[in-house]
Order: sequence, then C-alpha cells, then structure tokens
Amino acid sequence: MSSARARRAAQNEVVMLKELLEHQQRVSQAGLITAALAHDVDNHAQVLTGATFLALRSDDPAEWRRALEIVQERCFAMTEVTRSFLGFLRRKDVHGVGAFGLMRAVKEARQLVELLAKQEDVTLSVVVDDDANLMGEHRVLVQALVNLLSNAVKAVAGRNEGAVVLEVTLLETEARVVVSDNGPGIPDEIRSRIFRPMATTDGHGIGLFIVRQNIRRLGGSIRVESSDAGTTFELRLPLLDH
Repeated sequence: MSSARARRAAQNEVVMLKELLEHQQRVSQAGLITAALAHDVDNHAQVLTGATFLALRSDDPAEWRRALEIVQERCFAMTEVTRSFLGFLRRKDVHGVGAFGLMRAVKEARQLVELLAKQEDVTLSVVVDDDANLMGEHRVLVQALVNLLSNAVKAVAGRNEGAVVLEVTLLETEARVVVSDNGPGIPDEIRSRIFRPMATTDGHGIGLFIVRQNIRRLGGSIRVESSDAGTTFELRLPLLDH
C-alpha cells in the first residue's frame, strides 16, 4: 500500500471513529431527554383530549371546525418533536454530509413554516444578504430553522401585527442567521435554561435542546436574547473554506 493510500485510510478511520463517538454521546443523552419527550407528548395529548371532548358535546359546526384545527395543530407539533428526537439519535448520514447552499436551507425552512404562519395570521419575512456554502448535513440546518421559526410563529400568534423575521448576514468567516419575533418574550427564569430538556411546559421542552445540538454538529453556535418587545435567536455558522 502506498504511503498516500495509507494516509487516506488512516484519515477515513479517524473520521469513522469520531462519528461513532459522537453518535454514542447522543445515545447516552437519550435517557436525559426521554422524560422530556414524554412530557411534551403528554401535554399535546391533554389538549387533544379536551378538543375532542368539546367537539363531541357540541352541535355547532364552527366548534367542530375549531376542534379539528386544534387537533391538526397538535398532531403537527407531536410529529415535529418526535422527528427531532429521532433525528438527534440518528447517526450522521455520511452520504448526506457535504457542501450545501445556505439559501437552499433557508428557502426550504420557510416553505415548511409558511402554512402555519398563514393559519396564525403572522407575517413571515426572510432577508438574505447573499448565498454562501456551508459544510455538513443540509437537513440538520433545515430542521433547526423550522423549529426556531415554528416557535416564533406560535409565540406571536393571536397578537396584533405578529411578525417573524429570518435574516441572514455574511461575515468574514461565518454566516449570522437571526430568527426574531415581536412576541411577549421569554421569562428570565426560563431563558437561563432554555436549551435544557424540559425547560418549558408549553410543548417545546426538548426542541431547543435539539436545535443547539444540531447547530453544534454544523460547527456553529446559538444564543438567545429576549425582552417584552420580542425574542431573537442568533446562529453563527462557519462558512466553507474559511
């Protein structure tokens, strides 16, 4: 075997061992967030039970429609949280790792959340400085953005002129991705532990925990700022070849 081939084989082995270790670490955290997952699903199930109970007691078609809307919303939320959990446990898809366009991920995330925004009468805006390439799993970033955008839409739903903005700015070596809303903000006691499992009791107990793990898988970071004027999540993602 040539020295060049031997080096490539050794490098491939290092990559495989690193990925195996990362996967084992995620699995070891599964026990920590299983209780949070059960807690979230139980919250949704209670709402589903209440909606169907009210619908069965009513003869008003408007009440039935409202109950079905609630059922639809909660089923979507349960699907989102279980898929996030399964995606978190899944080993990194080696074939899915590579260069991908940031704009592509942003566009897909927006399309997935647009219907929810329309249903909640929330203005969803996207402002992109320019496109750039990132390295990693495309679906991981889409999943994280969908979670952040969905949470933001739900935070401003029912408010007058509720708005959510996703803004992308390219810096020298990284992309700055910001998701902001004009909702009521996150209470201080929750914000300090927002990225921990079961940080909230509103059905999003593990979502942000998984978002942070996914952003770290892309080599990036996430932070949050919040006040009574709204909430902002800022992602920093390293650009390819920088």
